[in-house]
Amino acid sequence: MPWSGGTSWPTAKAGIGTVGVATGEFPQAIRCGRFIHVGAQMAMGTDGEVLHPGDIVRQSEITMENLRQVLDAHGASLDDAVKFNIYYVGEGTYEDWEVAARVRARYFREPGPVATGIPVPALEKPGLLIKMEMWAMLGEDGSRLPREYSWPENHWDWAIHLPYKHGLLCDDMFFVGGQIATDDQGTVLEPGDTEAQTDIALRYIDQVLEHLPGAERRHIAKTTTFYKGGSSAMEHARNLKPREAWFEPAAPVTSEVALPALAYEDMMIEVEVLGRISHG
Repeated sequence: MPWSGGTSWPTAKAGIGTVGVATGEFPQAIRCGRFIHVGAQMAMGTDGEVLHPGDIVRQSEITMENLRQVLDAHGASLDDAVKFNIYYVGEGTYEDWEVAARVRARYFREPGPVATGIPVPALEKPGLLIKMEMWAMLGEDGSRLPREYSWPENHWDWAIHLPYKHGLLCDDMFFVGGQIATDDQGTVLEPGDTEAQTDIALRYIDQVLEHLPGAERRHIAKTTTFYKGGSSAMEHARNLKPREAWFEPAAPVTSEVALPALAYEDMMIEVEVLGRISHG
């Protein structure tokens, strides 16, 4: 499907970051039919300097306002978000993400989109602590598309209440937020054991799909896996092997990202998926 709606450069408002600042040829968002793809937003001023360096709370507020403005330029709102990715500077502790997570949660009505939060060693500029990207879906006539949500019983949960759901079916597209090996209190299961945690995360994906009408494992088109460890070929192959067996005989495309830490200490892997229901 060709791009529609053009590129998005909303006018910047006082106190808002990179929205409206064209750096090169990349727009803030592109609409393609039902999809609105919003590129990573962050707390940077029109001069390219970081706003409120080192303050993840204020940067989170600015970034959420940026996301809101970009979606508004396409006639959408945060209520139309289906997938939300957060990248923040952290070392794999609850304290790294808890305060900023509460700030972000204020911007969503429940039930919210699916979400994946990933700690990274650093972002592109000193003092920048967080950036966020988002997918939204909206009817081409501007109408809200039908949605189903998945929150299985006896599933993992965050250590604090957040508005996101584990799975979301919008029209014929489904999204599963990053699945991890924790319990419903946010306690890591099988600490430090990558293979055991992978089995748990994959089992959780199956449970999420069971609550999305028509969605099955065979409909998964894309997976992204974040894992704690090095990037050697041997370690990559060892990490990939249990997931290859799970997807046989028809595997989706996949991306793997090695990181020094994930959201909790002794957490080794996080897996997110998306797909489209096929009736053929």
